[in-house]
Amino acid sequence: RPRPAHAIASFGFGGKLSVMFPQQAASLMGGPSSVGPAGLRRGPVVIHTLSYILDASDVALSSDSSCQDQFQPMIAMDETEACRIIGEKATTENAGLLWNLILIAARWNGRLRSINGANDRNSPEFEIVSLLLDSGKACAMPSPMKMSAGAEQPGRQDDAAAGFEDIQDYLIRGERDEAVARAVSCKNYALAFLIAAMCDRETYQAVAKEFIDDALQGGTPLHTVSRIFSGSLNPPEIGQLDRSGVSSCWDDDSLNLPQTWHLHLAGILSNRTTGWEHVILNLGDRLLQLDEVCPAHFCYMVSGCTITDPTHPMTRMSLVGCDHAVPHDIGLQSRQGIESYERTEAFEWAKRRGNPHAAIPALQPFKLSYAKLLADYGLLVPAKSYVDSIRTCTGLGVVGDEREEARKRRYYSEHFVEDLDIFEDRVCCVLGILSSMEKRREAEKKKGAVSRALENMSTVLS
Repeated sequence: RPRPAHAIASFGFGGKLSVMFPQQAASLMGGPSSVGPAGLRRGPVVIHTLSYILDASDVALSSDSSCQDQFQPMIAMDETEACRIIGEKATTENAGLLWNLILIAARWNGRLRSINGANDRNSPEFEIVSLLLDSGKACAMPSPMKMSAGAEQPGRQDDAAAGFEDIQDYLIRGERDEAVARAVSCKNYALAFLIAAMCDRETYQAVAKEFIDDALQGGTPLHTVSRIFSGSLNPPEIGQLDRSGVSSCWDDDSLNLPQTWHLHLAGILSNRTTGWEHVILNLGDRLLQLDEVCPAHFCYMVSGCTITDPTHPMTRMSLVGCDHAVPHDIGLQSRQGIESYERTEAFEWAKRRGNPHAAIPALQPFKLSYAKLLADYGLLVPAKSYVDSIRTCTGLGVVGDEREEARKRRYYSEHFVEDLDIFEDRVCCVLGILSSMEKRREAEKKKGAVSRALENMSTVLS
């Protein structure tokens, strides 16, 4: 079946769209030729740039279709401008908490932790706790005390009197463990704690757990903090991310974590004990199991969890705000993935405020993918800026940078280095400028020429 006349379109590098519309060929006598493929001739070829015919929001690059000047690396921006952008994004309802956390990191030169913690009003933890409490104002928490706690029961006084006699009898015989058990059975927790203080740690923790479960309402921040104080909140060992939730210490449904996680986190940060980072990390794992990605990543960032490659078995966070197990997002093929990339880049910028050489190695391949998206959209100059950003952060391909070989071996694969060189070469070819590879060759030629000149001079002098 003959194909009807149609336009022929072809995409080219740099966001170019070439379109040719066939035209009807004229006969020798000046009249129109017969309709059909035989009567058509090649029409004019028109070359478009995608950035002129599509909004950035149409290709998920931006939610603001009116501004294309936003596509530049964060590390190349003026500090005032970068802080303004982060501050504006922090006011958004969707993932606003993560942007506020990055803003706190920016104010504290990339740090989210300090020595004194939230007890110091001049610390990042204090600001984080204030942020969490402000976000939890709309959450109605139940009373931390159980309704039955402290209620008088018939015969309780008689049982208490008998309990005191039993406890006394146990103690004069030196049977402290039995005395503790009898005090707990009488719900005389004050005396139980007093005696348990002279026993081993396990006995003390058992008494604390009995009191907490009996007197405090499960799922409340007071219940959580009390368990931490007693040492009975023991998360599993850090290992590969378990999405089943079976081994989590936060699997109690009464916790209602999607609504109360920020209050539990605030309580932990305000009362840090040994291993508090591990507790928060496990809280993040449980939130991720509940598909609460942004709260989970908030916990990961506060606990100091490293941003790592999505293929690593221990990875919990590759881009801030999106699940690395979702290919569409981690491949920067959705607006969610692009926003998560922007947050991660902003977090890297915040770190560089404290250390100009700081970089997130796992972010650099995403930067290259983002640069390719910009190039496909027709924004070659911003794409080249992101290539420069990668080279600044990694030292790869920078003339005279001694970090290059060491960083290649430690962080970056040969495939990534080659992909970066090829992409930059293509961009620079279109822009008509020298690439880093060409600059290195020129530098090597000059270095070789100088070396040969020095050798000739030394030969003549000798």
